[in-house]
Amino acid sequence: MNPGWWAAGLAVLWAVGAPWLGGTRPWTRGSRLAASGLVGGAVWGTVALLASAKPMVHGLSGGGEVAGQAAGSAIAVLWLSVAVIDLREQVIPNRLVLASMVAGAGWTWVRGHHVIGHLVAGAVIGISFALISRFSRGGLGMGDAKFSGAVGTALGWQSGFWALSLGAWSAGLYALASMLVRRPRRRFALGPFLAAGGFLAWLAPAAHLWH
Repeated sequence: MNPGWWAAGLAVLWAVGAPWLGGTRPWTRGSRLAASGLVGGAVWGTVALLASAKPMVHGLSGGGEVAGQAAGSAIAVLWLSVAVIDLREQVIPNRLVLASMVAGAGWTWVRGHHVIGHLVAGAVIGISFALISRFSRGGLGMGDAKFSGAVGTALGWQSGFWALSLGAWSAGLYALASMLVRRPRRRFALGPFLAAGGFLAWLAPAAHLWH
């Protein structure tokens, strides 16, 4: 299916359903349209890259290819939604975490990979981050820990490790830059960094940035 159809359809759906994604702050018309535009662009780029990456979608054709595009689009929408809402409110709604886990398991299944192995990877990563959260004195929230588990479910052990490492390092660099240029913030949204690391580890092989 053409990436444009996925992008347009899900952008409209996101714009309509934004108030039900979670969070408490009301959406203005402008913010909803801007976020839906980001969603459409993310979905278009994701589907286009996945369509060009034969190793990532090996064995998918016909209905399986559409299922792969659907699962990939769902991950793109959900991860970007996590980033947007966490950036707005510094909270990651449980419904988005659960939906991300389901989408990640679906993506794993349509590609013919071991769903149980990915679920175990997600659980171990999520529990590890939860333990860090327990002793980090607010530096890492439970929402971040649960979302890291969802990323691990979608990507598995190796890519999940790289995704979360990239997210953590980029967040650390942001915190350092904040300390150098202005008054440091005690808390900031980690979800956008984790989502960005997830996208990079997931789609960089498709863009031939690494193999």
